[in-house]
Amino acid sequence: MPARPPLSDPLAVDEAKASLRRQAAETRARLAEQADSDIQALAGQADSFMTRFSPQVVAGYWPVRSELNILPFLAALQDRGADLCLPITGPAGTALSFHAWDYGAELDLGRYNIQQPFADADQLIPDVICVPLLAFDAACHRLGYGGGYYDRTLAALKEGGHKVAAVGMAYAGQELDQLVIGPYDQSLDDVLTPQGWRQAPDNR
Repeated sequence: MPARPPLSDPLAVDEAKASLRRQAAETRARLAEQADSDIQALAGQADSFMTRFSPQVVAGYWPVRSELNILPFLAALQDRGADLCLPITGPAGTALSFHAWDYGAELDLGRYNIQQPFADADQLIPDVICVPLLAFDAACHRLGYGGGYYDRTLAALKEGGHKVAAVGMAYAGQELDQLVIGPYDQSLDDVLTPQGWRQAPDNR
């Protein structure tokens, strides 16, 4: 694990993160090769999720590459009364917007070839956002892809006065001891794996 660079050195932070991303992507790809039991186990966490947050609106994501497939989990949440939404990704440098989606409904093909709701779907403010990631650590810091979409989105929602919980969705094997954290990185409130919860220190 590389030493954590000083936050005052953005170049060092970027270089350390790039190295971690390569390693984390390889690890996640290996985990995804035998993911069937994990996907079903995650769906079995729906009751604990609903008990923990009592959400009215949950933002999911459409899994791409080797991201943990949360679609059966989202279906279980909808069966338990949650309204679902998915992100629409805008140009680089913007925040995500979340739009209503019923499980199984037709989707549009958006930026980066990711499935997303049609632009005329109702825009919603979620109570909980399920966040994909490459890696996480014991403090519930997240290593993303470098585009900053979720960091900007979470920051904008907080600045707008919205109380939104951010839950990382990951295989347990994606956990690292410590991540390199930049000044604009938004921490997660919790991480949910197929085997259970990892809680941020403030939530323990």
